[in-house]
Amino acid sequence: MTRTVTRATNDVDERAGVAFPDPYRWLEGDGPEVQRWQDEQGEAAAAWVRDWPHFERLRESVARFQTARFEPLPRAAGGRWFRTTVPEGRTQASVVVSDEPAGEGRVLFDPVHEDQEKPPFVSWISPSPDGRLLAVGVCTDGSEQNTVRLVDVATGAALPGAPAQTLMDNWTGGVHWLPDSSGFFFAGIDGRAVDLSQRVWLHRDGTTTEADVPWLPGSDYRMVVVSRDGRHAVAVQRLMDPVPVAVARLDDMVWRPFLTDVEARSPGTCWATPGSPSPTSARPAAGWCGSRSTTRAPGRSWSPSPTPCCVR
Repeated sequence: MTRTVTRATNDVDERAGVAFPDPYRWLEGDGPEVQRWQDEQGEAAAAWVRDWPHFERLRESVARFQTARFEPLPRAAGGRWFRTTVPEGRTQASVVVSDEPAGEGRVLFDPVHEDQEKPPFVSWISPSPDGRLLAVGVCTDGSEQNTVRLVDVATGAALPGAPAQTLMDNWTGGVHWLPDSSGFFFAGIDGRAVDLSQRVWLHRDGTTTEADVPWLPGSDYRMVVVSRDGRHAVAVQRLMDPVPVAVARLDDMVWRPFLTDVEARSPGTCWATPGSPSPTSARPAAGWCGSRSTTRAPGRSWSPSPTPCCVR
């Protein structure tokens, strides 16, 4: 096999006063020359592997023991069940709708129809509450970043007018529907994905507008979810330790801080969930409540207490 000669330069990198030769620094770029080099190296590696006398035997062994990862739980909406499943002989999941959680059903979205050579990956699914529409996150390049597809459940037809924004991944659940199925909230990338800067959008009636949420400073995951009673939208920031930032009634969409006027005496945890029937099912917000706390959350009030307080 003929190896491709890689161009070397005279670049030098200096750290702590010590100079190190860095002849291949140019490969850190993403220009046409780097792309050509990557393609040549890939072709050379593929040719070398395929010339190995045991290649076919190894490929058969890998194919025999390869299994798809476990399938996510089905989601119920409008009297139907929606799920992703990997058809036999395939490596990418399709989206199926059925009358039972594990029923045979019919295919609503097949990634092969978008690209037969390199089918995209289904990152997430989100059916509308009435079960008439399906939103699907589709990743085409292996980056986990995805865009939204809208599908008519009755016909399986792809619908026009899906939002054009790119989603970071599937960690925030894709899109979050309004209770009346008229639209949904989602978080889109703002700028470069590496900066982790996101904006939250409301897509309704074919129009996408940014949610005017008073976010906390800094770049992190953001999302807007709908309360269990279907009356409020709650803006949440951060991923591993999410914090509710703002709340709005769905009938006026005026955002206001989730917590106001908290006179905290010491750092700790305060609990609040709009519409939750039980404090034990609440989510952490911020601070401890002092004896003079009079803060109100939507539909709830704080109980004066020097101990960690709960919404009542």
